[in-house]
Order: sequence, then structure tokens, then C-alpha cells
Amino acid sequence: AHNANDQVETVLLFLLRGAGKAGLAGMPIARGKIIRPLLSLWRQDIEQYAQQHTLSFRTDSSNLKTDYLRNRLRLKLLPELARRYNPQIYQHLLQLSALEREEDKFLQHQAMRETAKCLEQKAGATVLNIKRFLQLPVWLQRRLVRIIAPLPFEQVEKVLNLADNTGPVKQLPLGEGLWCRREYGRLFFSAGAQIKKASNTALCALSVPGVTRVPDLGLKVITRSYQKTTGFTLSKSKCLTFLDAEAVCGQLCLRTRQPGDRFQPFGLAGTKK
Repeated sequence: AHNANDQVETVLLFLLRGAGKAGLAGMPIARGKIIRPLLSLWRQDIEQYAQQHTLSFRTDSSNLKTDYLRNRLRLKLLPELARRYNPQIYQHLLQLSALEREEDKFLQHQAMRETAKCLEQKAGATVLNIKRFLQLPVWLQRRLVRIIAPLPFEQVEKVLNLADNTGPVKQLPLGEGLWCRREYGRLFFSAGAQIKKASNTALCALSVPGVTRVPDLGLKVITRSYQKTTGFTLSKSKCLTFLDAEAVCGQLCLRTRQPGDRFQPFGLAGTKK
């Protein structure tokens, strides 16, 4: 069974790989149906107990080969560190594991609390609210992304950069068939070769005047009617759009853009996609 020596090897292995707190915490005593009752006992103490009580045990012959990294740590690196640098290296790495495990539990609990505020589930995708996400400290952003998908550090950083990017809509492959897309102030995480845009065929009728909520796009559209009187001027705010009510035919609707869509920006002669 896994013992304290195995835990020390695991911590050192993750340390060499540049792992964070979750890796340095090592193996948990219990996870689901897996229980490691001997994780706090040293291997030599277990072997001594077995000998004293005439208990037979088996040794895996592959543990004596240096073909595997873990075995090289066990047979060469750890004894060398103990002999030349720190005689207490085993105890200190086990202590590091215990400290990191408690801190990791606390930080993961904090991350799970924020998850409920920033995440929502849509058909076939997990959706992340970018505005709320960017208000979190970076360490919490990283944990939240890893709650969505167990990504390596480099991929997590790409997701953070995508969320903080104000350029055109982008799509990011994350490996294992997972994609991330930034669109309309949200990040969409979905499996498959391509992510479909949210509500790309749906029409949403606007209440005029009134408030129309569009959950699929995370929007709240407010419309008001104004009488054009002497001295009336259009607001220069980029958050407002003015339409000539007399020129509108039928019901005003809102939808996402479609292939081939073009519009004429106010004050310009040409059109844009």
C-alpha cells in the first residue's frame, strides 16, 4: 500500500515538474473509493512490523529498475539529497505535503464559491462571465479555469489571456477535443472540433418601450421613446443607439450576426461587416 516514502517521492516528482499546491499536496489519504491507510507510515516501519509478526509481503521487481523516473528518485536522488544536503529531506518533504494539502483545501473551497457566481451551464457548453472573472485575483482565476478543465499551466495562461483580450472574437484549442471561445463578454468551453455561437439563429423581440432580457447573450436591453423637439441632440455615448421610430417597419428584434451581414456606420458612406 502507499506509504510515507511514496508520498515523499510523489511530492518531489511534482516539484521537479513545477506543480502548484495541488501537486505538492501529494496523494490524499482518501479520494472516492480509494483509501490509503498507511500513508503516514514509513516503509521501513511497515517492513519491520511485517517481520515481527511473520507477515509475508511481495516486492514488485520493477521497483528495483532505474528505467522509470520515480524509481530513479527513490534509488538515487533522494538518498543523495539526504546524504549530501539534508539528512531530514524525507521528513521535510512529508511536512511540505501536509502544509500544502491544508492550504490547497482552503483555496479550492474559495474557488468553488466563486464558481457559482461566474459559471453557468448551457447546452453542450460551460459559460464563464468574463467581467466577473476578471475581477478575481489571478490565483483564483487559474483555479476556476482548472475547475472547468484540468489544463496544464501553459493552457490556463492562454485562457486568461483570451479573457483579457479586447480584440476580435477568438477561439482557442485546449487539446483533448476541448475548445474555448470568447464571445459577447463570455468564455464558452465546449468539446468538439468547433464551438457554435450562442443563439446564432434565434430572434428576440424587443419591448419598446421597456426592458428585454436575453439570457443566452447575458444582455439586458432597455428601450425608451423620445419626442424630437427643438434643441433635441443625440447622445454621444457609445452605450446608446438612436433609431428613427417612423422609419422602423414591424417589430424590432435582436439577434447575433450572421454570415454576409453588413451595416453602414452612422456618418459614413460605406459599409462594414
